Amino acid sequence: DPKDAVLVSAKTGKGVPEILPAVIEKIPHPIGDENLPLKFLLVDSWYDNFRGVVLLVRVFDGTIRAGDNVVSMGTGMKYTVGQVGIQYPDGTPQKVLRAGQVGYVYFNPGMKRIQDAKLGDTFTTVGCENAVEPCPGFEEPKPMVFVAAFPTDQSDYTRLADSINQLVLNDRSVTLQKDFSEA
Repeated sequence: DPKDAVLVSAKTGKGVPEILPAVIEKIPHPIGDENLPLKFLLVDSWYDNFRGVVLLVRVFDGTIRAGDNVVSMGTGMKYTVGQVGIQYPDGTPQKVLRAGQVGYVYFNPGMKRIQDAKLGDTFTTVGCENAVEPCPGFEEPKPMVFVAAFPTDQSDYTRLADSINQLVLNDRSVTLQKDFSEA
């Protein structure tokens, strides 16, 4: 309801002290059950040169810690959790992420293909796939614009492919299909 909005100006600072108390009062805390099988949603991801693909996740049920074996319900790929943590403000490792928390997860060995990090995908513990209902709304993006890109010098192919893979990781609207031309 607009009349309940907190009037805020970042420029003047008006209303800034009232924001946090209003959030606590008006927005319900996340709920979940730590005793249910693990269920977490992939919210975002980014590439780290040392860890590979790092996932930003929201844990709905259960708990997740390093060493857990999880499976993507969208791709069926299985992974071993390498580390979990929270962004506070940078990655701060934690022993466990619990139901209701938002944090990061990376796998060990790392997620190899950036295409496997699909936004909206649900993950669960290996063996619990039939006991967990995937989060609603996940679907593969549908391509709308098609572009072919080739390097002017064939020796730059690997650099071009790496650059495009980085783009795909950070922009979920981009999908790839490799092509080859003798020209």
